[in-house]
Amino acid sequence: TDTDLFKPNKDVRYSVRQEHCISGNDFVVIYTGKLIESKGAKLLANAFKNKLTNMRGKAVVLLCVGNTEGIYGNQVEEIFLGSENRVIRFPTQNYRNLSKFYQAADISVFPKECSLSFFDAQACGLPVVSEDNSINVDRLQNNNGFNFESGNIEDFRNKILRCVETDED
Repeated sequence: TDTDLFKPNKDVRYSVRQEHCISGNDFVVIYTGKLIESKGAKLLANAFKNKLTNMRGKAVVLLCVGNTEGIYGNQVEEIFLGSENRVIRFPTQNYRNLSKFYQAADISVFPKECSLSFFDAQACGLPVVSEDNSINVDRLQNNNGFNFESGNIEDFRNKILRCVETDED
């Protein structure tokens, strides 16, 4: 991770949110990566299909940075289009342009395979929600995020909601 690029930045956070009409009160979840089966794209899309209602009354917004392809990709896009939550889609970005998306977010999610992007998200100060495989359990052993039961949409949603409802401090 290039920590000259990937670090918390309140000015960038504000400008990206303003540019995309995201309220300062909205809770922003970021996913970066290919939207393919091995990365759990349908799990992600289905987790955001129904409204993520929380005790704090915050709107939950998904910033989704990555491309889809083929029939599977079309199915993912269709689920996103029917989402009761706001989903803002961006195509795959070059590495130098990715930091601003993390800086605008509140948490980062990895529905399946967790890539080295985990470290980019952490460098920007984001907690991570990822499946409970051995690598992710080890990566999140310092209370820097939450693991959900692999493939369990409800547990995935519950871990996201736990982050929404946790005090920012």
